[in-house]
Amino acid sequence: MSTRVRHRLASGAPLRRPPKVSGAIRVIWVRGYDAAACGGTHVLQTGAVGLLKITRIERYKGGVRVGFLCGGRALRHFQRSLLGLQEASADLSVHPDQLGEAVQRLQDDLKQTRRTLRVAQSAVMAFEAQRLWAETPEADGVRRVVALLDDRSYDEARAAASHLSTQPRTLALLAVNDAKGVRMVCERSGDLPHLDAAAILCRAAEVLGGRAGGTASLAQGGAPARPRNIVVEALRAVAASVT
Repeated sequence: MSTRVRHRLASGAPLRRPPKVSGAIRVIWVRGYDAAACGGTHVLQTGAVGLLKITRIERYKGGVRVGFLCGGRALRHFQRSLLGLQEASADLSVHPDQLGEAVQRLQDDLKQTRRTLRVAQSAVMAFEAQRLWAETPEADGVRRVVALLDDRSYDEARAAASHLSTQPRTLALLAVNDAKGVRMVCERSGDLPHLDAAAILCRAAEVLGGRAGGTASLAQGGAPARPRNIVVEALRAVAASVT
């Protein structure tokens, strides 16, 4: 057998690549398209394959790779897909043909709900920030607002710190306890340029065994989970040392 790039049998079938075995081999030859030595399962007629379902088409190494199911596997795939379609249609009380439109409406409603929720959360955190600010006495010309916000997310803590930074001569040092441990944010108002939020939060994070970073006006950090009183004491001690 020839060892050239295009191999050819005595029958005249050009092989796409040389076979890895010697002796008698089976060649699957689609005249004018492809010829390959193959030891896989083949049928004499395509009807023997039964149902055929293409499941994916993707680019692969300059060509195209096709994924498919056939026979009983293809039938079971159709049955599962149909069952899922029927269940989703029943849950949404729409005809299967209208399922795509119904899902799009749900997505639009969800986006609007999330926007509304963000607005409401922002208003709540603005109120919470104002309460914290009013309850914190000013000392040495700086109002040091320190708090561990219970049942709040880190995004809400950041929102509160942002609101506090709009108040005059204010330093906000806030934290939450969540699944990731203690998460902290430090932000100061623009009229306190001599205070470095990153340096302040780094000191707090170090006390709690964590890390922090950021800029002079805004810093973020985290530490392993700690009891509430330990976190509050550490934040208050660092805030009190700021001059």
